[in-house]
Amino acid sequence: MHHELYLHVAFFFIYSFLGWVTEEIFAAFKYGRFINRGFLNGPMCPVYGISMFVIFNVLSDYSLQPFWQVIGAIGIVTVIEYVTGALLRKITGRRFWDYRDMPYNLDGYICLRYSIVWGMLAAVALWLVQPAISILLLILPKRAVGLALWVAGTVFILDLGVTLAASMHLNLKGGMAENVVNQANQVRRHMGRQIFMAVQRRMYTSFPELKSQEPSEEKGFGRVDGRVFAKGLCLEKLIWMFFISGVAGDIVETIYMWGTTGQVMSRSSFLYIPFSIVWGAGGALGIGLLYSVKRSGFFVFLGGFFFGGVFEYTCSVLAEFLFGTTFWDYSRIPFNLNGRINLLFCGFWGIAALILIYLVYPVVSRWIEKIPLISGTILTWALMVIMVLTALISSMAITRYVQRQASIPPKSVVGEFLDAQYPDAMVESVYPYMKIVK
Repeated sequence: MHHELYLHVAFFFIYSFLGWVTEEIFAAFKYGRFINRGFLNGPMCPVYGISMFVIFNVLSDYSLQPFWQVIGAIGIVTVIEYVTGALLRKITGRRFWDYRDMPYNLDGYICLRYSIVWGMLAAVALWLVQPAISILLLILPKRAVGLALWVAGTVFILDLGVTLAASMHLNLKGGMAENVVNQANQVRRHMGRQIFMAVQRRMYTSFPELKSQEPSEEKGFGRVDGRVFAKGLCLEKLIWMFFISGVAGDIVETIYMWGTTGQVMSRSSFLYIPFSIVWGAGGALGIGLLYSVKRSGFFVFLGGFFFGGVFEYTCSVLAEFLFGTTFWDYSRIPFNLNGRINLLFCGFWGIAALILIYLVYPVVSRWIEKIPLISGTILTWALMVIMVLTALISSMAITRYVQRQASIPPKSVVGEFLDAQYPDAMVESVYPYMKIVK
């Protein structure tokens, strides 16, 4: 019980701090200048800590149902944001955010767009950030973390008391409380400026033409005109085709399995995100290799046939080498090679190459190039970070699953966490065709 309380308090402060950092980064992009965000003097936004505390305790039991975790997260953040906004206005007499100019808003405290955005981000944090924080807290010395929590808790209580007193026009000048809060305010301002300057440097390095523009609330750092995001066949375009092909491939495989077996089952490569890494990497590499021969449909089909077969075989070998598992077995299908590929599916790869090069890529390429340059760049990096974290967590869960099947006990607190967080039922529901190679 004491250990659980210790973790929950740590989660509250960590997410409150990360929420404040997120607000500062968002404000930097939106306004193009440094703005002090939040209600308290210290670098904290408690609404984020409270939201994640509730989400973690309410939605953790739905680990086998990611869709309902997203819906639940949207509902929780919406309620907490409304209550917080209304309370802050009641206490201070002013709004700390205002959505009255947004469609589908309620009293300006919440709106549909940001409820969906914050809810989805909260779900992603539950899946990808929460495990990393939990493992970190389990590894760090408990005394050091406990001391840090006592200090953070003391500063937070003093900060909250002084801030509420000021909001109610009570005089608390002088004394230790005001000195501590002033120090917290200085730390917050310094950290906020450092975050803004880091964002500004990144923006001016990537888009030098912004240096000559005056930042404003309407356009942030400015507009980049005359440049198209991911123009032509470039790395950014291939990265987006990787994401799109992976999601589309997962959907296609799910429909195929439903049509052939009558069952809806996961065909994803990752625990939470509906994404097939074979389809994603195959689509991106296929475009990169075959687009130059698009004038000949025969060569596109032939390239897809042989490249798809070699690529699928390689993926199967890598999965067996890394995890000691296979995720598909074609040994019962005629003309197969070691159960990893077969002639029929190589033909499917060839047909998929024709569809991708001549039908899908031209349309999707135009859509991608319509994304604003700055937004596209930010989204690309965000998706890459999410993908890396998802792959890392999924790999750790699979590795520990294989060890459990061999009756290998956990050798550290990390192993114990993986056993509790990703039990056999969860792993088997995501990877129903995974087999451990003896």
